[in-house]
Amino acid sequence: MYKNLVYEKLTIPHGRLVHLENLHWTEGKNYQTFTHFHELSEIILYTKIRGKTTIDDESYQIHNNTLVYVPPLAVHDAFYIDRDKKWLILQFMPEILNQLKIEDPNDLLSHGFVKDLSDAQTQRLIMLMHWYLEIFKAEGKADLRSALFRTIVSWLLDIMKRSDLKSAPGKKAGGRHQFKALLKLLESQKIFNISLEEAANTMGITKFHFSRIFKRYFKQNFNDYLRQRKIMYAMTLLTESNHSVSEIAKMSGFNDTAYFSKIFKKYIHQTPRNFRKSIFLKR
Repeated sequence: MYKNLVYEKLTIPHGRLVHLENLHWTEGKNYQTFTHFHELSEIILYTKIRGKTTIDDESYQIHNNTLVYVPPLAVHDAFYIDRDKKWLILQFMPEILNQLKIEDPNDLLSHGFVKDLSDAQTQRLIMLMHWYLEIFKAEGKADLRSALFRTIVSWLLDIMKRSDLKSAPGKKAGGRHQFKALLKLLESQKIFNISLEEAANTMGITKFHFSRIFKRYFKQNFNDYLRQRKIMYAMTLLTESNHSVSEIAKMSGFNDTAYFSKIFKKYIHQTPRNFRKSIFLKR
């Protein structure tokens, strides 16, 4: 099912564990994300949208006033239609819950969650998120940011408690957490070429067992995951740096530029050069 599954490295400003964006997408008619997973949790409030999202094999229709919560390492994607699309997305690392002593005794935040909110509920969450956005970059507002974040998550937990979870019981996401240390190692050291046996050794299991459980939870083999991870990193460099394509190929773990271009086109349906041109034309 997950032909384009990737580990998405989302960027949170240095020194912070929370990031909030107010997104307004008008480019083109439709918008589609890769099927992906990441360590962050996401609270998404759609204010102007039509489309669908999938979280761990469960699909949901989304529209105005739909609230979506994505837990860490859940496999998910989204497809939005129409030209004008607006949503707020709050992303946070799970460790901030312990830092701020936010209690989740029923482990609700390990489950995906989708709910259509009332107008009053939507306006309440918009107010809280916009307030957080206003002070996000302000100096000397750490206590207020923490209080607002705690209020938003507590509000979400209250909604979840009073609702039937529209998701599977979260067994897959829970199983994926055994790979968390490995994924962090790969990201922190920018490791792109690691053997199956080396990856298995980080978890203290055989390469055969590692291969089997990795494919069970992530719907692809480990080598495909590494290849797609290289392509995602190359996309970031093509977008955010002035490095040449050959330099980016090497930085992304490819020894041959021609092979890099071939694999890039396989996944992105454009050459690296054309992808870079298309990004700058949109700016």
